[in-house]
Amino acid sequence: MVFNVANTVSTDFDDEDHGLSALRVCGKTFWADKSGALFWPDEGALIVADLHLEKGSSFAERGAFLPPYDTRSTLGRLRRVVEHFDPNIVVALGDSLHDANAAERICAEDLEIIHELLKSGKVDFAGEYWSARNADLVLRGPRPQGPPIVIAARGPKMMQLTARFADEWNGEVPVEQGPSVETFRPMVAELERACQEVGRDPATLRRSLDIQVDQLGLYDEGEKPIAGSSEEIAEAILAFQEIGVDEVRCYPYWPMPETPGDRQKMIESMAKIVDLVHTG
Repeated sequence: MVFNVANTVSTDFDDEDHGLSALRVCGKTFWADKSGALFWPDEGALIVADLHLEKGSSFAERGAFLPPYDTRSTLGRLRRVVEHFDPNIVVALGDSLHDANAAERICAEDLEIIHELLKSGKVDFAGEYWSARNADLVLRGPRPQGPPIVIAARGPKMMQLTARFADEWNGEVPVEQGPSVETFRPMVAELERACQEVGRDPATLRRSLDIQVDQLGLYDEGEKPIAGSSEEIAEAILAFQEIGVDEVRCYPYWPMPETPGDRQKMIESMAKIVDLVHTG
């Protein structure tokens, strides 16, 4: 499928007083906000990208000492946009974290405040670095206990915070390392240790994985996605049940093949993999 942006996008600056402009893509109307967010009114979806949380601490590790407040500032700006549009869903397209280790550097007090707000709707917290005194979450969703908190964690610090605050742990490894039961087993063991240390039953923490699969043999030397036939890939996915994984999210190998025929093969193979896993 070819998507020609030049022939499908038009803009109208209908609401300059509010910093909005109408953007039409393939007949769908979006609102571009001056904050950098995009709102899709028909779906009630607020779309953001490139938040780059913990960018300041990343620079600090390399000797460029920037103020370490960018994560809090960015989340505050996101909160104000959410309050303005009142979306049904927030879609973060990518680069939410500045680098692979950013989650390890997020202040634990941030998570404590977020957890309490989402779960109870209010928080009264005074920490060493941050405080939120008598704060209320005004826009609460329909779930009495708030939306589930999913934390992607690898290292000991984030495993501890996941055990304390998360409803779901998400695991991912670089494609060069290769997603397999043996790759993830040490991470799951670390997660279970963290649960025991905070007095939590590991069975109460949902587990999910993000993995890359390659049905067409596109991967480069040194990369190790789950590859092979649809049957072989489905078997490898089902094996994750051995380490208590509840959900596996599969991503086709990137970059996608250039020819439409190969793309069609990849899509059909992925549909077959889904069927095999669901019936397995």
